[in-house]
Amino acid sequence: MKNLYAFFCFAIFALAACTYTQKVKDGNFAVERKQYAVAVDLLKKEHQKAKSRVEKGKIAFQLAESYRMLNKPASASDWYKKAYDDGYGTDALREYAYTLKQLEQYDEAMKQFKELGIEIGSPYEYKREIAACQVAKGWKEEKSKAYSATALPFNSPGADYAPSYFPKRKNRVHLRPPSRHWR
Repeated sequence: MKNLYAFFCFAIFALAACTYTQKVKDGNFAVERKQYAVAVDLLKKEHQKAKSRVEKGKIAFQLAESYRMLNKPASASDWYKKAYDDGYGTDALREYAYTLKQLEQYDEAMKQFKELGIEIGSPYEYKREIAACQVAKGWKEEKSKAYSATALPFNSPGADYAPSYFPKRKNRVHLRPPSRHWR
């Protein structure tokens, strides 16, 4: 009886450890499986073979999303632009604007946010994003003063913690950082 129980336990664990893997055949399947590096190559081939403008737009948007997930915003930006130009819609334009903002191309990002607001019928929808681009552009253009930090003579290379006496706590000794900024 014990041997039969052990056999069933082993069989259940063995079956649980087995997985079935499917071969990635197209870019859409790779995107669904979050295999973005594989999806990029497949989607580029599919984009070249696509016949209709709508199909090209959909594939370009998937390519842009794959590049975004791979943290390649410059490539994502190019593909979002292609997707929008091929008629994918306002989703592509919105992501294109956000990618431009991420790439610190604030003038172009503001232009795209304005165009997006007009296209969706609410010109004030992205007012906050436009303002954020203006502020970031100002910060980028502002000349920062160079500064240097020097170590004070009473600092040591180690962690400067020391015991200190707290009379309110029944004469207990506690460790506390030397600076009031650590509280």
